[in-house]
Amino acid sequence: MNISCDMVMDLISLYNDGVASDDTCRAIREHLKGCGECRRAYASYAETEKRKPIEQREHESDELSRKYTAVARHLRRHRLLSNAAVILLILLSVVIGGVGAVKLFMLNNKDTIH
Repeated sequence: MNISCDMVMDLISLYNDGVASDDTCRAIREHLKGCGECRRAYASYAETEKRKPIEQREHESDELSRKYTAVARHLRRHRLLSNAAVILLILLSVVIGGVGAVKLFMLNNKDTIH
């Protein structure tokens, strides 16, 4: 799989932290073998990350966890609201269809009901 330098730069932190998927890691390794500029950028990034104090890395990790949790909560809420809207539309359609069916039945049987 060929990926661009921009994609490698977007994924480099995931790759460095060991959380990228196996396919992504394979693609990045393949790209780094053939691209000296990305290889240098990755080496510089990895070295910078190693030099950070453990407290700073832990703080950044905690901050990212909070952000991911907030995004996950937002997505769950959005999915719940979307599902509720779909259910409401279905119920509304059933009610409108039922009312229409009753009216149609009454119109068709108006002469027979006395």
